[in-house]
Amino acid sequence: MSYDVSEHRNTLPVPANQYGGGQSGSTYNYWDEILLSPPVNADHAHIDLLYQGTSWEYIQFLYLANKGENAFLGQEGVNMLDAWLNAPSAMDLLNRTMVPPVVMASIDWIGEATGCSGDDVLIQNRDLTGIISCIAESSLTADTNVVIKAEADVTFQSPQVILGPGFSVEPGAAFTVMTGP
Repeated sequence: MSYDVSEHRNTLPVPANQYGGGQSGSTYNYWDEILLSPPVNADHAHIDLLYQGTSWEYIQFLYLANKGENAFLGQEGVNMLDAWLNAPSAMDLLNRTMVPPVVMASIDWIGEATGCSGDDVLIQNRDLTGIISCIAESSLTADTNVVIKAEADVTFQSPQVILGPGFSVEPGAAFTVMTGP
């Protein structure tokens, strides 16, 4: 949101520069940045940003906090619970109820390939995805059940590269071998 729109709506944060805006013509940061700390041996992850319209905890609060003392609002806790439990979401392709989370954005994270660098490297039983560079000082062998998946971009670099009978490259993958010192 821009500073000017926020000022017009009387929704300026306090202090006004809290989210990076703070003056006419500026835009507030409407995103969040986080630092991920994947486990040491992680080589990839699929990350989904989920949004849930109303949480189970909030529905429980509304249901339990309404004691029915107000004739007009007496059944609203019950009504909210019933609606939450039974209303399907048009955004949920699985037609679940209870306001299921909706995927807002997704990203695939590709880390450094584990077991892919060193003196003599042996790669076995592995699907290689994303952008990967495997570098070996002496020799690099890709053998039993090693598949470079479609859309991957993989480079093997070593003075000696051996591709065994269990090695394959799917159509659509980019694969480069660099030999020599």
